Amino acid sequence: MNNYFSFFCLIQCYDENCVGKRETPKPIEGMKLIYATVILRHGARTPQSALFPVPMRGHSVCDSDEAYSPRMYSSNFSQYRRFKKITDPYLTEFLPNCQSGDLLLQGMKQHHLLGEMYHKYFTETTGLFTNNPDLTTIYARSTNYERTFRSAQSFLDGAFPPVQPNEYISIVHGTEEKDVLRPSTSYCAAIKELSTQLKNQTKYQNYTKVMWDKVKHISDELNLGFTKSNLTLLCDYLTISDCDEQALPSFITEDDKKTCQKVYMNHLYNVYALNSTIAVSYVMRELLRVANGSLNGTYKYKFNLMSAHDSTITSFFALFKLKIRRRMVPNWICFTYINGNMGKG
Repeated sequence: MNNYFSFFCLIQCYDENCVGKRETPKPIEGMKLIYATVILRHGARTPQSALFPVPMRGHSVCDSDEAYSPRMYSSNFSQYRRFKKITDPYLTEFLPNCQSGDLLLQGMKQHHLLGEMYHKYFTETTGLFTNNPDLTTIYARSTNYERTFRSAQSFLDGAFPPVQPNEYISIVHGTEEKDVLRPSTSYCAAIKELSTQLKNQTKYQNYTKVMWDKVKHISDELNLGFTKSNLTLLCDYLTISDCDEQALPSFITEDDKKTCQKVYMNHLYNVYALNSTIAVSYVMRELLRVANGSLNGTYKYKFNLMSAHDSTITSFFALFKLKIRRRMVPNWICFTYINGNMGKG
């Protein structure tokens, strides 16, 4: 009997630069790959808030003419023209051209290299695509953030390099308030309840205060008062800057970095660990909707790319009770659907 067989692999490999190893699932002997989904976390970015004075923020490049996903826009197809979006250097948070939470050039490169790896995997290893694929068999979705959109663009350019002028691939997205890849607390009441439940836990409140005391000498330098939000922003800044190999002020120690890495990870993981099925439900339904439609003939997609956030990946980690190490990196989860002769059943 010819049945569908499905498997998934979660890749959780890190190096000292906070980057995941580029690895693909091993093909199953006797099976043929007919459909695949890859879920991404965006690439390397700038911190979520420019807490430190300008001279301490380092040098962050988020756009150039050679970027894999530049801030370039085109007009309609009948009168083709390109428009370049330029960041005012007098108003940007991270010089010369980065906003807060913005995708760096190295983040684009990370996903372009990942896409190139999957190009080889899909065309040479598994035969899912030829070197000139039908682009209408590719479905792509990102959250409504520039860093996830441009990560998706970088990956797709690596995985499916252009073969003729004026090709286009649509990338679906929700809004910042309503999204299935990372539902907000205002969109999903159950997730808001989880967040509130975590904040009200005495254990969590004590943990937050202990961690704040460990980095209080930094908050004093920045005149930051004690709030959970400020602790999260401060630790995001230290963790991301360290991963991006940006110089940090001399008053920040290695112990400070380790403390913030723990805060960063624990905050992400703990809220989903309370009820992982709620956190993962939206993205799982979207994943299965596209997959089932593709496999039963409703759609003709052979590949689904979902470009989201570390919190999206973390919800799967919580669901499968996997441990998260100190540093969150641009890692990914791939779901692959295969068919073949499975015998009876």
